[in-house]
Amino acid sequence: METSLSLKLPHPHPLPSGEGITPMTSFWRGKRVFITGHSGFKGSWLTLWLESMGAKIGGYSLLPDYTPNLYSLLTIASRCEKNHIADIRDLSSLSAAIGAFAPQLVIHLAAQPLVRRSYREPLDTISINALGTANLLEACRKVETLQAILVVTSDKCYRNASTAHREDDALGGSDIYSASKACADILTHAYRDSFFDIPVTTVRSGNVIGGGDWSEDRLIPDAVRAFSQDLPLTIRSPHSLRPWQHVAEATLGYLMLARAMLQKNPVSSAYNFGPDRAFSVEHVIRQCASLWQPAGQWRTEPSAIAEAPTLLLDASLAQRELGWKPQLSFEETIRYTIDWYRDYYAKKPPAELYHAMISLCARLGSVD
Repeated sequence: METSLSLKLPHPHPLPSGEGITPMTSFWRGKRVFITGHSGFKGSWLTLWLESMGAKIGGYSLLPDYTPNLYSLLTIASRCEKNHIADIRDLSSLSAAIGAFAPQLVIHLAAQPLVRRSYREPLDTISINALGTANLLEACRKVETLQAILVVTSDKCYRNASTAHREDDALGGSDIYSASKACADILTHAYRDSFFDIPVTTVRSGNVIGGGDWSEDRLIPDAVRAFSQDLPLTIRSPHSLRPWQHVAEATLGYLMLARAMLQKNPVSSAYNFGPDRAFSVEHVIRQCASLWQPAGQWRTEPSAIAEAPTLLLDASLAQRELGWKPQLSFEETIRYTIDWYRDYYAKKPPAELYHAMISLCARLGSVD
């Protein structure tokens, strides 16, 4: 059984010199960024990285519904100039929060991100992912300070095909989660064309992993929970191929795109950020289990839900237009992820966990 799938991409064209290319840290110092979903896994990484570079953060999100979580562990609330615990579906609250913060940039991450939950809670998934995105865009319409909006959707917004997805491929999906993310993407572009004269762009990432994710029904969180208790992990769809990517790699892509938008450089309406290889679920677990001590154990069982057997993104547009490309190998991605969790379960202080995260971000950002 095939355990990986490769995509050959062209080398990125070098960005023209003298076009406002600014070192990452100095650019973000003092920038006002409003982040929805800042309490989640990706939102916490994004908030920590921007705050470490001197950005002013306004956060808007519900509290995580699982423990432990990065929001509490690394005191995300204290790193925000304004911290709002509220529902993205509350248009009045959202509009007031964004207007009072007066951001230059809005990054929308708030979502119901779990496929299996979407089967249990289809209407909530649709209202959060689709109508919540519409609320965000509606709330932004009267914010005079706003210079750019970046909406994070998903690689699952595409109608599945056997080839690597490009940004102009058809959107859609046969399951509720995929359909809700496709709706969010379509609504974003409709609002952009109807109401905005500032850049409004969507981004689609592969399967994002990294230290600090404890969500339900996700492969790596399920694995570390089982391994840390010396229990066998149960996996479904072991031969499914996915584009596994470290959260810091995807976050760097978002930041490079957002910087180009704020610098008024021409940008496209959507970008993929993902690696050029996909690996099977079983291959990922073999790698993770081998790095755990003692080695983790797992077993398989049939999946009760329908998911695409293969997903792969073509990120050549981001390479050509933004100069972004994956820097970590698959092995490094897994090692950085498992090392973080091993340190956490070894009761390393939160300051050390934070330092490891920001050191990796700084390493990736220094190449930009």
